[in-house]
Amino acid sequence: MRSAITIGLLTAVGACTPRAPASDAPAVGNRATPTAPAAPTTQPVVTRPAPDPDCALAWDELAEIAPPTIALTPPPADGALPEECPLEFAPGAACPDCVTGRMGGAPAALLVDGPAGSGRFYNLGLVVGGARPLYACAMASTVAWRHLVEVADRLAPLPWLDDLDGDGDAELITWHRLPWGGSEFENALVPVVYVRAGDQLVRRDDRGRALAARVADAYRALATRGTPGPEPACQRAITAALDAWGR
Repeated sequence: MRSAITIGLLTAVGACTPRAPASDAPAVGNRATPTAPAAPTTQPVVTRPAPDPDCALAWDELAEIAPPTIALTPPPADGALPEECPLEFAPGAACPDCVTGRMGGAPAALLVDGPAGSGRFYNLGLVVGGARPLYACAMASTVAWRHLVEVADRLAPLPWLDDLDGDGDAELITWHRLPWGGSEFENALVPVVYVRAGDQLVRRDDRGRALAARVADAYRALATRGTPGPEPACQRAITAALDAWGR
């Protein structure tokens, strides 16, 4: 789904003000800064708990929308970008609304477009590098936020590009739904983290443990308030999965 809303991060929850591009970050292409790819040796770490007999969390569906790796490729010569890209995304052009950082030793810029529709969908456009930039686009969803509004202060604003482990290298955070039923109310919120490894993004759930723990704490707080939320069996399954995230 394409949205015309740019970087309106969680307007019902608390806006995340875009950071201005750093002086050495091209947003989407400072031609004076060369790409410095990292060695592509990082292996994916993907959470896949044992099936819960009381709540059928759809791990297969999450695996489809958040794959182990995402390719970073040069921008197409004809400018035709995939459906997942934000409408205003243009690799190689200036991007004042991008969130910026460094990935794999090179400047990175992320354009976040959303949320849109009842599924609270986001289009994400990431550019890494300068003179010869690489890019990737992905979809995300915070549809599960409808359960968490009353405990929003524990989570908002959600990060999308951030140095989660303090090593000077940013990670891409894609927020996804983890379904256990067929309705929009039957989804949990989970953080899926990617690191850059050469010309690909590699899923590393272990890098998202602290974020997952925050979401688990929010679900626990929701349960203590007695407000509508996931059914008890799924509440337990969700918090257990988040507590064991990336292990």
